[in-house]
Amino acid sequence: MEMVVGEVAARGPRTRAGLKALLDAAGVRTVGQALIHLLFAGSLVGRIARGPLVNGEPAYVDMAGWPGPRPDPVDPAEVTSDAEGRCDLVGREPTAALPAPGLLGSFDPLLHGWVDRRPVVGEHRGVVTTSGIFRTTVLVGGRVVGTWALDRGRIGTPPGADRPRSEPSGPTTTRS
Repeated sequence: MEMVVGEVAARGPRTRAGLKALLDAAGVRTVGQALIHLLFAGSLVGRIARGPLVNGEPAYVDMAGWPGPRPDPVDPAEVTSDAEGRCDLVGREPTAALPAPGLLGSFDPLLHGWVDRRPVVGEHRGVVTTSGIFRTTVLVGGRVVGTWALDRGRIGTPPGADRPRSEPSGPTTTRS
């Protein structure tokens, strides 16, 4: 992992292929899922993260330097929350509307990089397993409301899975 962190710290965002070539040249095992596990372990401990696209490919960055300095702490008196527990700064102008209801693929970037995913997944914490698997999810109002799966070409709810509590209105979009 230190080699990967050193590389992205020194040279900036690097693609998976670039990191694989670096590790292969150094004799580090990258066959099968080894590279993915190494990158995932680096992200779990906050050393690297998937960052921008480089030549159309997702790249990894050094979390100590790439995002820039941490913001100053916010005074609790400047924070308000609504009935659902969502927090915002007092007096801040509203942001863009939430995305339309939709289906998120497994390992969707929306679920990456959170210190605490509860604002997005709520009670559906099982959509990210302890082994690092990100399940396919249904998103309504900017929050996970259940999971989905394909069954003979049709979208449905997997047996024993969380079922959405509210049905999306209008067309459902798919992100991948």
